[in-house]
Amino acid sequence: MEVVGPATLIDELELELGSVNRGYKDFGRFDKQGSCNIDVVCSQGDAWREQIRSVGTYSLGGSLFCTGGLLNNTASDKKPFFLTADHCGVNAGNAASVVVYWNYESPNCGALSGGSLSDFQSGAYFRAAYAPSEAS
Repeated sequence: MEVVGPATLIDELELELGSVNRGYKDFGRFDKQGSCNIDVVCSQGDAWREQIRSVGTYSLGGSLFCTGGLLNNTASDKKPFFLTADHCGVNAGNAASVVVYWNYESPNCGALSGGSLSDFQSGAYFRAAYAPSEAS
C-alpha cells in the first residue's frame, strides 16, 4: 500500500483496509490485446455494435487477464450476470477482487492499445462454474 500526499497531513490520515488482492500490474504498461485480435473500433466490428457494449475486460487480484460479457436471465429483469471462461480462474474465494473495465477499447483501428480504464465496476459474487463447457 502506498499513500501519497503532503507530509504535513500525516497526523490527519485515517486508513481502513477493506480487502487485499495479491499482485499488482501497472496498467499503463499493459499489452491490451494480442496482435491477432481486431480492435472493435475497426469496420470488422460493425455487425456487432450492440453486443460490443456488453463486453468487459477484467482484473482478478490486480492483473488484467480475461474478458467476459453481460447476460440477461430468463426473467429479463436486467439483473447483471457476467459470464467469463472457466479457465480464467474466478471462484468463490476471489470473486470479490474482480474489477470489470467497460468500454476498454483502442481509440483507433489497428492500434491494439490505448484503452481507457475510467469506466469500471468492482466486486462480484460467484454464482457457478462448469469446466466441461471448455472441453474441446
